[in-house]
Amino acid sequence: NADQFLIDLERQERERTGIATLKVGYNRVHGYYIELGRVHAERVPDDYTRRQTLKGAERYISRQARESLTTCSLPRRMVQAWRMMLSKVAFIVILGPLVKRGSMP
Repeated sequence: NADQFLIDLERQERERTGIATLKVGYNRVHGYYIELGRVHAERVPDDYTRRQTLKGAERYISRQARESLTTCSLPRRMVQAWRMMLSKVAFIVILGPLVKRGSMP
């Protein structure tokens, strides 16, 4: 569902800005972004905030996109947190007694 949301957001922003090469993406350092080539610098909407500069492009985020993507990514982050917690609990439950007895290599 989150992937479809990104596709829809990209289509919506392309229509709004008239920039066909606009891309919406994600990286772990900067999170979600809207990427525009430098040739489109004069067409950047006023509500875009620059996030990152690349060799031939700029990455931005808009307030609307930030709010929507935060809502969209929240369930994914919650699932990741639950998985991490469950793996720690499983480790303690399964290996904890072995560690106490000194049975671990």
